[in-house]
Amino acid sequence: SADGSISLGQQVVWNGKQGTVRWIGSVKFGEGEWVGLELEEASGMHDGSVLGTPYFRCAPKHGVFALTDYFRCFATLGDAAAAAPAASAPAPAPSAPGGAAGECLHFICAPAASVAMDRLISKGPRQDADKGSPVAASLPIYKQGPASFGAWSCTPGGFPVASRKTTEIFYILEGEGVLTDADGTAHCWRAGDFVVLPKGWSGRWDILK
Repeated sequence: SADGSISLGQQVVWNGKQGTVRWIGSVKFGEGEWVGLELEEASGMHDGSVLGTPYFRCAPKHGVFALTDYFRCFATLGDAAAAAPAASAPAPAPSAPGGAAGECLHFICAPAASVAMDRLISKGPRQDADKGSPVAASLPIYKQGPASFGAWSCTPGGFPVASRKTTEIFYILEGEGVLTDADGTAHCWRAGDFVVLPKGWSGRWDILK
């Protein structure tokens, strides 16, 4: 990195996953300096290429990018193997829900500037769209077990959803649109609203702006 605190080949722990720094520098999909990681587990977003531009090479879904400042706040730098328990070591008994004896759980904060539109990574046009040509973008912020947290945006358009595999809870920062249940009940949403889409929900998104 520009200040020398992060280097290529450095072992890290990112959101509880071990990985290796494979890229440091500017990217086409956002402003500022970014860090590219190759994760040991398939919990990433890509293979080192984003929107057709190769930044580094790794197996599919093993690559992830983060802004350097954000990365520096939430990554454990150094020897990843030493920062996580060995696979053969017995797991300590839980002392409280969501934690284990001796485990330090860290507060996660995503400043508004870190999830601005120009910070999100484009995922390209939605292939399931049946209205317009909506383009989605996202930025993963935190993942722990089956739960994950991040920012998401989409340009105007519509698409169906069939039996969601997870429960999704989100807060609308910008825009407005309509979520329609499978029975035709429409729900308008706009900036400032909280929305919950339960596991198994079917219906459709229509994004107006």
